[in-house]
Amino acid sequence: GGGGRGGAVGAGGGGGVRAAWHRLSDTSCGATQMLAWAGGSGVNWFLGSRWLDALRWSVGEEVCRVYSVCESRVLQGMGIETPDYYLSIVEFGGGARAVIETCWILPESSPTVVDFKLEVVGEKGTFYYDPPPERLMKLTPDEISCVDTYACLDVYGRTVGFAVQSIHHCADCVRTGRAPLVTFEDGRQVTRAVLAMEQSAREGRPVAVE
Repeated sequence: GGGGRGGAVGAGGGGGVRAAWHRLSDTSCGATQMLAWAGGSGVNWFLGSRWLDALRWSVGEEVCRVYSVCESRVLQGMGIETPDYYLSIVEFGGGARAVIETCWILPESSPTVVDFKLEVVGEKGTFYYDPPPERLMKLTPDEISCVDTYACLDVYGRTVGFAVQSIHHCADCVRTGRAPLVTFEDGRQVTRAVLAMEQSAREGRPVAVE
């Protein structure tokens, strides 16, 4: 992460970011089985915060205003007091805008826990990330079973992949005393933006990130 690092898209030849669309959603097992504390948190803290930081890094600017809507229906019906999804329009200081979609109620029949896609439109180029379902699939006459190799693969006794590399990095920095790539200031800026998104959804209006 890091909003002050010059903008990864511009550095990659795409010019300044003008618009982006990011989706990071999970099946409902994230809230119902994996996270005992889901009712005390939310999909934007668990998933939206990651994309806010990724966008800060891509754009190279801080979030200045957000407009969010959410709905609490499916998970609430299961006794979990947390929103099912957020849809947010995020504006940055230099005028770039992004749509962030986060959801915690995708069907558990999905072959992978995570649905992850993005599109970043720059002044001189466009970047896409639309990965196929990265999974190991076994078919028998009686069943279909899948192992998610994207984030939860055990290699020689060590869990590797997208979802855990940041945890390994943080632990290694604590162990060695190195400064982490993502700083306290990065976390503070993302927290301010998520709080503004929650306020926006409650009040039904755009909210400035102050």
